[in-house]
Amino acid sequence: AMAQGPNFKNEVELGTDNDKFIAYTNTDRNYTYGINAALRWNPEKDAFLTKLFSNKKKSYYGLGVSLKAYTPNYLNEPTTNDSNIERPFAGWSYITFESTYTFQHSFFRMGVETGILGPDSQAGRIQNWFHETISNDASVDWDGQIPNQLGINLTGSYAQKLYSLGWVDSYGRVDASVGNIFTYVRPQLNLRVGKFNGIGESVANQNGMLAPAKTSEFFLEYGLGWKLSAFNATVQGNLFNENNRTSKEINNTVFLMHLGLNFSYKRFGVLFKYQYGTGEFERTQVHRFGALRLLYRFR
Repeated sequence: AMAQGPNFKNEVELGTDNDKFIAYTNTDRNYTYGINAALRWNPEKDAFLTKLFSNKKKSYYGLGVSLKAYTPNYLNEPTTNDSNIERPFAGWSYITFESTYTFQHSFFRMGVETGILGPDSQAGRIQNWFHETISNDASVDWDGQIPNQLGINLTGSYAQKLYSLGWVDSYGRVDASVGNIFTYVRPQLNLRVGKFNGIGESVANQNGMLAPAKTSEFFLEYGLGWKLSAFNATVQGNLFNENNRTSKEINNTVFLMHLGLNFSYKRFGVLFKYQYGTGEFERTQVHRFGALRLLYRFR
């Protein structure tokens, strides 16, 4: 039987993304690293927005802080080859506030991201500190990176279960962003194999906190989809300032694929995802990176 209320009230997440996670990728390129932390909590009382969704099963809020770094393919040998067209350096540091509402076979999430794109994001400084003190790599010259600007994106996600048969299920998910840093729509089709909760209570979608405390999950997830992108400031610069625009035109359609291993037991969760994507702009190389997330839940 399903527990009526969530057994945990709070969840902490720590995460990192890096193309170094992929054994046969020895370059930093495109989206080269990310670090993030998040706190999620269950509201004691329904707030205004939660009252809008009177048929919801459960809801929670999330507050996060993230840093993402984007670089050219700078560890490759210099080449005049057209396939090696470079993207600019860019760093994006931001905070996120989200609210999530789960239903019988679906969930809806909306949020806002606000932060700074450019040198003040500290992405270059942190990368060079890591290269010098931990990984023993060469320092990287971040001169000429995308200039500073304030950014704000409104984000949304909707996921719907499609088909379920014991140890296998599938669901569709659409993520969207509208803002001066990222504007895109990203539809995906996902397949899960193993032992898992419904998508409204699964770690695969950050909803594990809502599951009964004694449940466990261990499953593989495969997803594929498209990112239909209208604007990407990490490549194109400032939407509102012609002087801070680059001449680069982005690919409006990017193919995405991921394979993830997800584990959750009582208070703990561990997620590892391999992410593959075609280039963000014309003639750039495909990109692969790994994403690791550690979760801890408490009352």
